[in-house]
Amino acid sequence: MKRIKYLVVTVIFLISSFTAFSQSFTEEEPLSLENGTIDQQFEYIIDKSGNFKGTNGQPYEAVKLSMLLSLRKHANDSLKTLQKGVTDSKILVDNQVKEISDLKSSLDKTQKD
Repeated sequence: MKRIKYLVVTVIFLISSFTAFSQSFTEEEPLSLENGTIDQQFEYIIDKSGNFKGTNGQPYEAVKLSMLLSLRKHANDSLKTLQKGVTDSKILVDNQVKEISDLKSSLDKTQKD
């Protein structure tokens, strides 16, 4: 009986360690300006920016204008998509409120009759 417990614990340990080991080697999606979340796109721009020190010793970052314009476009597209979702949800809620109101008045009428 003791051997069976030992075997079960060993098998569970091996399975969990293989699972953890395989997850540690999954490759992350490479950063890109065209794919990923807005945060990942910012990370890409930060990684690709060049840094230098000014004549006064102040550190500066140089970012290509085309990258900033592309990021702005993607951010605006994301915001428009989110805004459309919020607007659609508000319309749905307003319609449901109206339907509930109509059903309540119909129920009141039915109960009075």
